[in-house]
Amino acid sequence: MKKDLIDFSKVNIRHAAGCTFLIDSEFDGALYHKPIKINEVGEKIVCLLKDGRSAGDAAAALSAEYGIDQSEIRQDVDAFLASLNESYEVWR
Repeated sequence: MKKDLIDFSKVNIRHAAGCTFLIDSEFDGALYHKPIKINEVGEKIVCLLKDGRSAGDAAAALSAEYGIDQSEIRQDVDAFLASLNESYEVWR
């Protein structure tokens, strides 16, 4: 997996209309960056990364919470981050 483009200290999680969104906290009004819709597990991953935890740490935490093999969860975390990076490239 390529290096993450997202600096998780510069994004925020917002809830609206029963959905969860990742938004760019450095929005300066010059360009509109469409919020990225994420699910409950995606929100947990983002929160862990915002707290300075690694993708491996996030996989371990989710594995413990959901009782799923950590290597399987890690693949899902990596796929989620790759998807976020693709969406984030549109922002920049």
